[in-house]
Amino acid sequence: MYLVTQEVTRTLKIIVRPKEMNSKGNKVVLISKSGYSPDKNQILLDLIAEPIALFCVVGKDCQMWEEVMDDLCVGDGSHSVFITTTSHPDETIEEVIEFARIFNVEKDEGVRILEA
Repeated sequence: MYLVTQEVTRTLKIIVRPKEMNSKGNKVVLISKSGYSPDKNQILLDLIAEPIALFCVVGKDCQMWEEVMDDLCVGDGSHSVFITTTSHPDETIEEVIEFARIFNVEKDEGVRILEA
């Protein structure tokens, strides 16, 4: 069961599972409920600015979310940012969360789950 902790915008909610997840984690799982649209780019830009180490997407248009995140990280190439990105079109939310949990990153700050 997920616990909603904070509504950030009309289209983005931060959700965490007690004891297992961190609302400030640097490994992010985005659960795409409504799919990708360009008006959601700010979500990705905010994550890039933090920065995060891992970006996983599951749900509607997950491959498009990943592609756009990759494009935004590279930009024009003059100030690219490295973030490992993955999309999981054929996996459950639980499988993707577990993938992120065990994925090794430097300075692991835990997993944050976002819903958009």
